[in-house]
Formats: sequence, structure tokens, C-alpha cells
Amino acid sequence: VSYLTGKASWRPDGTVGWSRAVVNLPMRQGAQVWLAAGSRIELQFDDGSRLRLGDGAVATLQTLYSDKDGEFTEVKLNSGTSSWRLKDRYSIYQVDTPFDSVKSAGPSDFRVDVRQTAESCAVREGKATLTADNRDTPIEGGQYAVLHSADDPVHVKRLGPEDPWDRFSDDRDVVLDEHPAHVPGNIALVSGGLDRHG
Repeated sequence: VSYLTGKASWRPDGTVGWSRAVVNLPMRQGAQVWLAAGSRIELQFDDGSRLRLGDGAVATLQTLYSDKDGEFTEVKLNSGTSSWRLKDRYSIYQVDTPFDSVKSAGPSDFRVDVRQTAESCAVREGKATLTADNRDTPIEGGQYAVLHSADDPVHVKRLGPEDPWDRFSDDRDVVLDEHPAHVPGNIALVSGGLDRHG
């Protein structure tokens, strides 16, 4: 956990009670995160990729797998807003929602929202593949799609202007994309924002 504002709870798996999440808390496969309304949290992965959650999000880190050929990360998003900033082309990320799943590899910047009446995927940079009703739909940078049910046809549209969530995510990227002068490159991958503290 690299950033937190508001109230967030977590648990290592579905068999134990919830505890308060704090900055620098390490997460492992199976961990679940729940956010109160108006709260925000950011998770950093070991390849330097980032996940930001908000708007009452509930998410589970389903799979955190790596081998010599790359990494595969799967997150189940039951509700809320999520923004993803992927850095490594050898790392594949998948977001599973009640209606669909979204898969992408870096470099990419995309967003998945799960609401009571609709789900959406917006790609700001790079590309992603939305899988719904056993069909794959590519979504390129500057495009988005909205689904109102699991069998809703996918219509890709042009992405509109940024909203406050996008601007928050951009501001966090500015902090984390600093190039630290005091650590080697392999550590700098996940140390953005620390350089200003020496």
C-alpha cells in the first residue's frame, strides 16, 4: 500500500475478519481490500505497476504469479472505481468484474468502473481486451465501452474528457514517475516519491 486517504479495510483472505489498512502494508495473493465511500488507496506491484481504488471499491488479489517469462496478476473487482498504470510488457494484468473481464499488458493506462447498473472500461493509453459473453473486444487508447448486463453487446466509443478521478490518478503518477537519484534502477522501479525525503 503506497497511498491511502479515508478509511480502508483489508484481510489476508476470505476466512478472517477485516482490519484497518495502512500505508506500507504488504499484500499477498488472496488479500481483499474494502474502501469506505470517499476513500482512496493505491497498491504498487513488484514490477512497478500501480492500482488505485476508490468509490467504495471491493477488490480481491486473486492471482499474483511470476516466473522467468513474466508475471500474471488477476484482480477481482466487485464494485467501485479502479485505475491501472502498467509499466512492463512482460506483465499481464486481468481485472474480473461481475459482467466481464479486462486484460492488458504495459505500458498502458486504463480504468475499470463497477456500478450497480453498469460497468465500464476506459483505456487512456496503450490497449486492453474486454471479454464479455465469450467475445473479445479490443479497446485502444482514447476509447471506452459500457456494459449494463452480462449479455449486453459491446459498443466501443470515443473517450470523453477527464474527470476528478482521472486527475487524481495523473497527479499520483507525477509523484511516482520521479527518477530517484539515490537508489539503483531495480529499486527505483517502486521507490517513486521517496527521493524527496533523501
